[in-house]
Parts: sequence; C-alpha cells; structure tokens
Amino acid sequence: MGWREEGWQPSTHDYAGYWFNLRGWLTTSRARAALMSGGIAWRLCLEVLCHDDLDLVLLGPDYSGYGQRVRFNGEELESWDNELTDDDFDVISGVYRIFTGTRSTNDVSWWPKQATWLTSGMNMGYWSPECEEWYRARRDLITSGQAGGAPKAGEKWRTSLMRWKPRKKFVNGVQIASAFVLSGGA
Repeated sequence: MGWREEGWQPSTHDYAGYWFNLRGWLTTSRARAALMSGGIAWRLCLEVLCHDDLDLVLLGPDYSGYGQRVRFNGEELESWDNELTDDDFDVISGVYRIFTGTRSTNDVSWWPKQATWLTSGMNMGYWSPECEEWYRARRDLITSGQAGGAPKAGEKWRTSLMRWKPRKKFVNGVQIASAFVLSGGA
C-alpha cells in the first residue's frame, strides 16, 4: 500500500483505498493463487471478488503469469500453477511500510500477513466459525474508524491471533493419529 511517515494516522478512507486497489490488483491468476493458498488471503479474496471472478478462478491455472513450474515426485514433465510472492501477500493484507527513523522501517497492515496467519493459533487447516467471527469483528472495527481498527505491526498480530496456544499442536496430533489409523496402523 506504500510508504508512510512515522505518526501516520490511518482513516476509513485509507481502508477504502486499500480495498479499491486490491479489487483492481486481483487478476484472475492472482485471485486463483490467493484462493488456493487458504487462510486470511482466501477469506479476503472471497470478500473482494464477485461471483463471475470465482467462476473464472475455478477454471484452473492462468498461464499469463504469476506462477511457477514444478515437478512432482521426480516426474519428467513439469506442471504449472499460479503462485503468489511474499510481496503479493503483502498487498492482500494491506501492508504499509512506516519510516521509523534513519534507514529503518516497520510493516503495519490492516490484516495479518499470510505467513503470520498460517503459524497462528487461528489456523486449524480450515476456516472455522471462530475464524469467521474474528474476521467480521475485525472488519467492523476497521470500518467503524475506531482506533482498535488501525493497522497493526507483526508482533501485535502474533499476540492477537494466539488464542488457545496449544491448538496447533493438538490439531497436528489429531492429523498424525488419523493418518496412522487410515494407513492401516493399529
């Protein structure tokens, strides 16, 4: 979303500008990659995209750019899929770079960065009702113009998304145990 001076006070107009820019930025291949990546990027794209966009995204990879070639399990042929960079995820999260002094900056964003979301206690591998409740409350806080809706720095995002800390360990344990049982284990 650009650079801002230290002491910048965001407004609902800044958020509206972010939303408008995000809608224009989400080309079909970017939208597809964001939706396929899950997490907060998926949810934000659902809100921004219209029904026709979603239909196009479901058609499969867009070969016009924004992707990478990959080989699966040593196959000779390569496949192509749309993929986003960290900078792309920053656009989706509404990241601003704030000048904090001589040669130093700090990132703040309207929404948590994708990497922060994926390592948080909120990420259970699917979008839960708790995630949706959190998302709607955050969106309402931002659009109300209250101070609590201002963009946050990474550490504040990590703290606010912690929730039940052992959740991730618990979910991973359930997945491992389920895989063991499904593979014919005792």
